[in-house]
Amino acid sequence: LTSVNLPVCSYISRYAFSNCTSLTSVNLPVCSYIGSSAFYGCKSMSTVTFAVGLTSIGTSAFAYSGIKTLKLPSTVTSIGTDAFEQCDALTTVTLGSGLTTIPTDAFYDCDALTTFTMGNNINSIGGDAFYSCGALRTITWSENLNSIGGWAFYNCDSLTSIVLPNSVNTIKERAFSYCDNLHYVTLGD
Repeated sequence: LTSVNLPVCSYISRYAFSNCTSLTSVNLPVCSYIGSSAFYGCKSMSTVTFAVGLTSIGTSAFAYSGIKTLKLPSTVTSIGTDAFEQCDALTTVTLGSGLTTIPTDAFYDCDALTTFTMGNNINSIGGDAFYSCGALRTITWSENLNSIGGWAFYNCDSLTSIVLPNSVNTIKERAFSYCDNLHYVTLGD
């Protein structure tokens, strides 16, 4: 199996394509739900086209996959924990405005991730969300961000300076520990 094109499928159940290691591309033009571990371990999968009506991505749905770029539509309102954990080829993420939370371990150890853009409705970042994303250099923050979870950016060595929005009122334990090159953290402009 090298390609999945599901023009009329609106629901993909858990483990549906997990560990299909030859799968390279996925087209889901009308899918509204992607279940837990649906594409887990699909190491060759580099391209995914998401439906504008996609609302939910389950736990570990794309963990350990080869996805390179992630752009979620504003219709996505929930992402499960570990959804994109250890996606070693993932370099760029853009989240739509439908999400309010980046869950625990969402992008854990995505070591090629360099650029992350949050939708402007994100108000919390879960613990370990970007743990050990060593290449992460650029973050565009949500102006509505209130809380950064424990260990959220632990060991993100490429961060050198960050300016958090004025809305941030909680930064939990070790949120930026072992960010060895982080020299400046500023709250507000």
